Amino acid sequence: MTGIKSYRLHDGKIVEFWGETDVYGLLRQAGLVPESIPAF
Repeated sequence: MTGIKSYRLHDGKIVEFWGETDVYGLLRQAGLVPESIPAF
């Protein structure tokens, strides 16, 4: 599973936080969704 977290600090404190996680990638690895989606 992949993801990224970013923080913005001000005076030594976290004032903003951003995060993104590849949930689709996790579901693919678990076999719960197909590896690819067929074209229409």
